[in-house]
Order: sequence, then structure tokens, then C-alpha cells
Amino acid sequence: MTGLRTGRILPALLPLLAVLASGPVSAQVMSGMHPGFALRDAGGQSVARSGEALSLAATCGSCHDTGYITTHTTHTAALMNAQSTLSAVAAGFSRAAGSTGYGAPGTAPGTTEGELNCLLCHMPDPATDEWLAALRGDNPEWAAAATLAGAGLISGDGNRWEWNAEGLGRSGYVREETLPIIEPVIANCAQCHGLAGASLEEPITLTGFGRGSLGTLTTGEIISPQHIAHSGLNLHQKYSLDRPFDIHAERLLDCTDCHHSLNNPAYCRTAGGNPPRGLLFDSRRVPIGVYLKQPDHNLAGQISSGSVGEGSDLSCSKCHDPEPTHRWLPYAQRHYDRLSCSACHTPALYAPAVAVVDWTAPETWTTLDSGGEPQLRWRGSNVDPLTESAGLIDGFEPVLMLRREADGRTRLAPFNPVLTWQWVAGEQAEPIPFAALIEAGDGIAAGNRDGTVLLRNHLSAAGFADPRIAGTVHPWSINHNTTGQGWALRDCRACHQADSRLTRTVVLDSSPPTEALPVLAAGNGTELFGEITVDDNGRILYEASSKQTGFYIIGRDGARLGNLIGMLAVLGAVIGIAVHAGLRWRARRSLKQAGPAGGGTVYMYTAYERFWHWLQAAAIGILLVTGLEIHAPSFTILGFATAVQIHNIISFLVVANALFAAFYHLASGQIRQFLPEPRGFFGQAADQLRYYLKGIFAGEPHPFVKRPDRKLNPLQQITYLAILNVLLPLQMITGLLIWGAQRWPGVEAAIGGLTVVAPIHALGAWLFAAFLLMHIYLTTTGPTPTAYIKAMLVGWEESGSHH
Repeated sequence: MTGLRTGRILPALLPLLAVLASGPVSAQVMSGMHPGFALRDAGGQSVARSGEALSLAATCGSCHDTGYITTHTTHTAALMNAQSTLSAVAAGFSRAAGSTGYGAPGTAPGTTEGELNCLLCHMPDPATDEWLAALRGDNPEWAAAATLAGAGLISGDGNRWEWNAEGLGRSGYVREETLPIIEPVIANCAQCHGLAGASLEEPITLTGFGRGSLGTLTTGEIISPQHIAHSGLNLHQKYSLDRPFDIHAERLLDCTDCHHSLNNPAYCRTAGGNPPRGLLFDSRRVPIGVYLKQPDHNLAGQISSGSVGEGSDLSCSKCHDPEPTHRWLPYAQRHYDRLSCSACHTPALYAPAVAVVDWTAPETWTTLDSGGEPQLRWRGSNVDPLTESAGLIDGFEPVLMLRREADGRTRLAPFNPVLTWQWVAGEQAEPIPFAALIEAGDGIAAGNRDGTVLLRNHLSAAGFADPRIAGTVHPWSINHNTTGQGWALRDCRACHQADSRLTRTVVLDSSPPTEALPVLAAGNGTELFGEITVDDNGRILYEASSKQTGFYIIGRDGARLGNLIGMLAVLGAVIGIAVHAGLRWRARRSLKQAGPAGGGTVYMYTAYERFWHWLQAAAIGILLVTGLEIHAPSFTILGFATAVQIHNIISFLVVANALFAAFYHLASGQIRQFLPEPRGFFGQAADQLRYYLKGIFAGEPHPFVKRPDRKLNPLQQITYLAILNVLLPLQMITGLLIWGAQRWPGVEAAIGGLTVVAPIHALGAWLFAAFLLMHIYLTTTGPTPTAYIKAMLVGWEESGSHH
């Protein structure tokens, strides 16, 4: 019976154990999940007996496959045991040159051969100060043991360490209450990745900013549920920011909820993409025993070179369905395809971040052997926050660049671009070792900019080919400090008007050490959304632009030639109307006008014709106004999103009205009204043109009498043929392609994309506006200025009246 019960109960408990082994669980809950264990040295002996340094490979390896963990981890041994990992971050990014771009050029990682320090991530409050002291001391092999100083198990001064016999006991066995082993929580990750915390009571400040703040230094991110207004930061207009630094932290999510182990059975399926037929949910997972033996320490959404790479499986869509909360957004799918969620949901950062890391100043490399550090220039702060805590923090808007994301699409996403300057040589721009810089620069005064030429000559004499200062822009992807829809960017004009965040000019460096332009760091899955330039003052700029990337932003982009032609057409119509009306007014004063011809009235326009006319007139007027707001968002009446929605609705109304009108005119035979008679057409058209240019000023009658079966004169017929058969269909087709760009992207892309379609549509709108102005003016050329408008309202017109 016992075996039967165990066989039934244990499988039911495994999912619970998997859940308890993951996610945001407090140290108090998690500590009960891990039993006590013996601390062992490299030989497998109890450290209490041997007195030797702690070996986590031997200690943890009694239950866990440490060999597998070491080879399957985002955090390498070199990173976890780097002598300069946290201390160098505190001192100013003197990490090894490589993917991060913050390295001391020409130096190797300051590491010791050794193991991963599991305790940094798997115990609460590890003694990082003591760990760093041991790494910098004479006996770095004691670094892992020094991490336990806070638990009272060891004591020392950085060079000499001794096990605490009272805390450790004779057997070296430590109980769970003495050394709790936990699932990593936000505080563990914050040791290296930035300012973070779950406290709502203790205000966040920049005290100690730098040590362990790599994420905050490079991106300006602060991971905390605390409201920005309640923090201790000296922020500009701080009390207007009554929202949390990060909405995910506010909702009690921990780092491991997103960055979990890839084979954690709470998240990972092993059945692949082919579950058995008829099975809607595949419950097969890695057995909990297998997972605990070999937990994969490659984390979901792992960061490579500051960007979420193509191989990452982290995506907002894993948890969020954007459809219910983004129905207000015009062309929502188009936005999903082109914009990362964080582009709008991380509109600004409220902490300082590094803008420039300059390794070229003599005071930097001449002191490297004694712990030198680069010059740092900052974004979002008017002082150096590493040394001055009283400066005003303005925060900053992230720069939008193109990032290849988990689904393989390239989207605009927020970045903090950091410019690194260093001395390089050769065609491959290899960093020049600092030892060579120190030797070649001996005697050059610190801060002497003219010494750059002298140093280049010294380096050339030392055998370095083409020594020079080179700059590299390292874009650091911003993936946190997400805000909810109440604070997310919702003003369409922020992107769609000419002066928008997509046309921003960002100063990368206001005092560069060289005139040579920097280049974008290669191999990080990021592309520029614009170009790097230099202005007249020598500043290095990043100018955002969609022209080089194939993007077309309606309202921000446009064809200058098409707009110029369209505006000239409208301007020509206005000038022509003004001149013609002025001449008519002058002629009317000098002539004795005859009254309207007698003969009664005639029913000229049917009810349907009048309904069709006024519906079409109103629709075209609304389309012109909303279209102007869409393509020139600085002209604001309804708001960009509302204008788009109304424009689309009215467009379909115009299409429907045009189809019904075509059916009516064909079925009733009224289509003949629009077809000119071939015989004598050109002569009649010349007579009508001569009347408008001359006869109307002399008081001559219209050359053609309007009848119910012949309402249009030759010029009107040819104009309406062009409008109804060329301009209106062109507007319908291009408008349909713009509307359908997110539904059938291949169709508009086949003819050049929105870059071609949208300017043509805009030009057609300008021509419609010019026609509408002329049409309205010509309605005043009847017997009285309002006669034709009245006839179109009531249907009846004076019998025998001329055109």
C-alpha cells in the first residue's frame, strides 16, 4: 500500500517541486528546499579538517554535475572569477576588450583559473567585498570561501583566511539555517547587473553607484518596484513621475521568471514540436531529478554584446497578447512588425548612463599599471555620478536602432549607444597594449592634445603600423524599466511628424580625441537607423533616418517632388481664382448685367444625383482634412490616430459611393452625360474656354444651354472623365495599398513599398484639392453666384439658363 501511494503521490508532486524550484520565491521559502551539506576542498576533504580553500566543484559536485554546469552557462568562470569584474566596474569599466567594448585595450581578462562561484547567485547576501578582496590578494584561490564571510563561516583580511571552527563545526557540515541555498533572486543579479531591489521603504539612491552596476551604467536601467517619485534620486521634475521604475518588478516578477534555466521543467518541454495526435497540452518534461542533477545555466533571453541576439528565445509575446490593449493603434500589425514593444513602453530612462569611454587620454594609460581607468562622459546627468552624488539627473530618451530579435525580424528598439575611443594599429585595428603606450608616451604631458601626434610618431618608431585613435559605438540594448500603458508612449506625433524621435540627432561625443568617425561595433545583431556624422563644431553625432533602412514613416517621410508639384497645383488654382474673380468683379461694375433668362424652371438634378454629389463632396472634404493631418501631423485637429481611423472609414464610403454611382449611371444611361460627342468637340471646347477667358468679362451668354439630358459642357466632360477614370481610381488603389500594407505586405512591396505608394497618394490628394477649389469657384459663374449651388440643393434650375 505504501508503495502504491508513493507511486501515485510522487508524480503529482513533481510539477509542484518544479514550480518551487523556479520563479520569484523568497529566500525563506527556498531555503527549506535545499538540505545541509559538507564544505569540501579540492581533494574532496572537509575544509574543517584540512583547513584548505573551498572547492565549489567538489562541494556542489557531490550532487550536481558541475562539469555539465560549467560548460552550459551564460556566466563563464572567467567572468565569475575575474579579479576586475566588480572592482573594475566600480573604477570605471576597465574590463577586458571584447564584446562589451569597455575593455582596457590590449589587456587580457584579469582572471584566475578556477571555478564558477556558485555562492554569488545561490546564497542570500554573499560577501562580495570579501570575495573581491580575496581575488585582489595574494591567495585568490580563497575567493569562493571568502564569499561565506557574512555567514560567519570564515574570517580574514584579504590575504590570509581561516575557517571559523564555531560556525563550521568539526565535520564541516553546514545546516540549512546557517547557509541557505536559494534560487537566484533580484538581489543576486543586482550584484553585477545594476541597481535593483524589492524594497519600497528604503529610497533608491546612487550611493555606491558603480560597484556592481554594469546594467545601470550602460543602459540607465534601475530594476525596482519603487515609484520614481519616492526614490532618493535628484531627478529633474521627479515628483511628476509617480510610477514604478519597472512594471514587471512592481508585479513581483523576479529575474528568473524571464531569464530561467533553459531546461527548467517548469518552462521547458522535451517533446519537441511533434506531440502525439489529439494532445492539446504536452505534459512531458525533463524529470525533476535529471534537472537537479544537470541544471542548464544557459539562461533564456541571454544577453550577448549588449543586445538580445537572434538566438534568444525571450519575447514579450510569451506573456502578452497586444491585441486587446492596442486596438486604438492604427495599423497595429504594422507597428508590431516594425517596432519592439520596448520602443514605446520604455520611452525614457531616469538614471545616468555612460555615453563615452575614452582610453586615449595620457592620464588614463600612464596610470593603468596602478589601477588606471578611462575618462567617462555621461548621458542623463550633469556630473560624474561615480564621484559626485549631488548632481542633477535629467534622464534621457533612448536612441532607436534596428535590432534582430528572437523571431528573426528586425525591429526598432531602444538603445544607449556608448562610444569607446582607444589606440589601435594595423589594418585589423588591433588594440595597442598599454605597456607600449606607457613606454611610448613617457614624458608626454597628461592632457596635452598636441601630444597625440608625438605619441603616434613614437608608436610608429616602436614598430606599430599606422597607429591611430579609433572609435567604436557599442549599442547597449534597453530591455527593462518597462512601463504600463498609462505611461507608455501613445502620442503618434512622437514618431510620425517631421521633428520626431525618428529624426533625432544625438550627440555621441562633444569632445572627441580625433576627427576620424567611429564605426558601429560588429557582430551584435544591431544596425544603425541612420548614420554617424560630425558637425561644424567637431561633435560626433548620430542622426536617425529611415531613408537608409527602407522604412517609410507616414507623416515623417514624404516625396518632396510630389508635394512640390501638388502645392504648386493648389497655389496655381488659388492664384488663378483670385485673378479671374477680380477681373469678373471689375467687369461687373462696368457692365449693366441682364437678369436671369425667363421661362420658368426645370427639374435638372434627381434626388439620387444630389445625394451622390453632396455625399461625395463631404467625403472628399473630410479625406483632405484628415489626410493633411496624417501626412503633416503638426497640423492637428482630431489627433493622428483618430484622423487615420476616420480617413479609412470615409475612404471605404467613397469607394462604395463610387461603385453605386457607376451602377446608376450605367443602368440609367446617364453615363452619356460624361461622354463628349466626337463631332465638333474641339471647336465646342475652344468656345467654352474662350468664354471663360474673355466672354464672361464682356457679359456674353454661355455658349451652351444646360438641359437635363446635357448638363455638362465639353470642358466639364473632359475634366470629369479624367477625375473619375484616372485620379479617383488612382487614389482608391494607392489608398487601398496603404491600408493593406499590414495585411498584404508583399503586394505594396512589389511596386516599391510605401516609399512609392504613399507619395503618389499624397500627390493625388493635392490634385483633388486643386480641382475642388476650381469646382467651387466655377459654381459662381451662373446667372447669380448661388444659382448653381441652389439648383444642386433643390434640384430645380431656371429654364434656359446657360452653363
